[in-house]
Order: sequence, then structure tokens, then C-alpha cells
Amino acid sequence: MANGYTTNFQSLTDLLGSLGYDMSALTSPGSLYGFGQGTDYGTEYDMYFQPFDVAGFQEAQASLGELEQNLLTNVSQQFSQQSQDLRQRYGGSMDEIRNQAGQTGLVGGAAQRQRRTAARVGMSEQQGLIQQRESGMQSVQENIGAKLGQLEGTLLDFLGSQAQMALNIRTFDPTGSANNQQQQPLPSGQIGMGSVNFNDFLERLRSNINYGGQYGG
Repeated sequence: MANGYTTNFQSLTDLLGSLGYDMSALTSPGSLYGFGQGTDYGTEYDMYFQPFDVAGFQEAQASLGELEQNLLTNVSQQFSQQSQDLRQRYGGSMDEIRNQAGQTGLVGGAAQRQRRTAARVGMSEQQGLIQQRESGMQSVQENIGAKLGQLEGTLLDFLGSQAQMALNIRTFDPTGSANNQQQQPLPSGQIGMGSVNFNDFLERLRSNINYGGQYGG
């Protein structure tokens, strides 16, 4: 919808690229820090690095895009309906003025003044509808933008948590040296650090939607 209010949704690849990463940072995050098959520290600590839920993120992002389009369409449809109602009322006012002029002999300047007054009222109401439409679209974009910021924040949180995970593991000397074969286990609270439940995100999104003031839908 070319309305000037559509949010720019970046792909995961673009988001990662802007941060200096590629998709491997999500699919095998441990490999960035020397963990995993064929790397310095091997696979012993793979269990602590869970892949990012790429499909969940993309589904949530697509849902936001669809939601935005639906809400903006709702704003436009309500504006069109209200504008049509206004035109009908304006036309009715003009007809009433003409009928009154014919019945009472109201002619000349008096009839013109009534028409000009009706026209000014109609234009003022139309301008008000335009402002409401712009306000509604802006509200939709602001709310979607806030939700998108929360969603993209999960990506940043994940990347940061994986770096922290690697640091935590190295604190326990994951070199596999002969004199340190028995590694102290990591605190259980660190397992799965940074994982995101996008199903919960989508459920909250779908159950709490009311954007755009009277255009919220």
C-alpha cells in the first residue's frame, strides 16, 4: 500500500549484515567463538548453544507486516465511507436549500449565502476526516514500529547471549587438556540462554491489537 506509512521490514540476512554477521550466527552460534565440529573447542559444549528460531522470527515478522496492511486498509476504508457519507449529507443540504428557495421564494444573495455556508461546513468536515485518517495511519505505523523493535530486539538479545555463553564456558577452561578432563558443569540457568518463544510473541500480538484510535479495528 503506497501511503507513506508502510514500515520497512528488513530480512534477517539484512539485519545480520548490518551488524557484521551472517546466518551462521543464528544457525550455529557456537562456531563464532570456536565451539562445534572442527573448531578449537570441538563439540563438547554444543549443548549450550541453541540455534535461533529463524522460522519463528520470520513468521512473527510476516504477521506484523500483514497486521499493518490490514490496519492501514481499515483506516482507508473508514475514511472512504465517512467521506461518502459526508458527500451525501452535503448533497442533501444543497437539495434542501434549493427546495426551500422554490417553496419560499428565497432567491439571490440569501440562497447563495446558504450554499456558501454549507460548502464551508462540508470542506471543514472533510479536512477533519483527512486529519483523522493521517492520525490513524501514523498511529498504526508507530504501534507496528514499536512491536517490530521488540521483535528485532530478540535478535540482538540472542547474539549478545551467545557471546556471553562463550565467555562463561571459557571461564571453566574448555580446552580438553589432559589435566582437566573432568570439566565443572555450567550452571543450569545458563542453558538455553537467549532462546525466544515466538509462539508467545504471536499470541500476545494477536490477542492485544487495537491501534489507530477510531481506526483500530
